[in-house]
Amino acid sequence: MIFILNGVNESGKNTFVDFINELTDKPTYHISTIDWVKKFCQIEYGMNPNEKTDVNRGIWHQEKMLHKNYIRYLIEKKIDSLSDLKYDNIIFIDCREPEEIEYLKDKLNAKTILIKKDKVVASNNADQNVNNYKYDIIIENNGDINELKLKAKQFIKEYL
Repeated sequence: MIFILNGVNESGKNTFVDFINELTDKPTYHISTIDWVKKFCQIEYGMNPNEKTDVNRGIWHQEKMLHKNYIRYLIEKKIDSLSDLKYDNIIFIDCREPEEIEYLKDKLNAKTILIKKDKVVASNNADQNVNNYKYDIIIENNGDINELKLKAKQFIKEYL
């Protein structure tokens, strides 16, 4: 099962996937379409991949759009390698851009998920388009961490 995951920075995407991994016995993988771009920018520009400033996020977004066909290839190759391991894998792919979400959804026969947190402000180009897509599943993350864990349990019951 493949899910395309989106949400502005600090909305709880990683925590949600961590809970899914904790609460299910199926192998769970979390891939980000930006990870390869961060590695590229680290090598080419000396950027720190862990420094998630608005400026860095903007540069990563621009580089990703320049290299989107190669990123698509890398994602598909990674999915193929995981699919060969075990049939019942759960794969989450972080992706921000609506056109890339649509491409991956169609190519991988995936469902889309938005982790929505009302008090988080989209402050960079990639995050500003997060709500410009019609998602299959919306997870409201406006409570505490225990509420998000309950939503992860509900997600498992409904979709896994």
